[in-house]
Amino acid sequence: MVWWDQGYWIEDVAERESLIDGSHVRDTQLSHYIGMVYCTQNDQYAAQVMHEYNADYLVFSTRELNYFKTIEKYSGQKGDNGLYERSRNEAFESEYFSVVYRSNDVWILELGCCGE
Repeated sequence: MVWWDQGYWIEDVAERESLIDGSHVRDTQLSHYIGMVYCTQNDQYAAQVMHEYNADYLVFSTRELNYFKTIEKYSGQKGDNGLYERSRNEAFESEYFSVVYRSNDVWILELGCCGE
């Protein structure tokens, strides 16, 4: 799971199927749920959404900082202390996610359980 504009990057570079890419930009329901995962303070909710969409990994990057207000708009909530913001911290811990990759610009969370 990644914000739509990076979906092609996931498909081309990682050779993995992306949940969403530029061809789905008008899928407002999917964009809403992805935005909710970025912005929610409830890791269990994020895990449930990812499980529903069969997404095992959540890819974040500093690039989203440039348009985070748009992500918040799609989600319908503020991202203050949301999953995106909290997972940027190297001390991030979650019952539902583990950090499997971290660089200065990109970090990847793996869904550890379905959150049910």
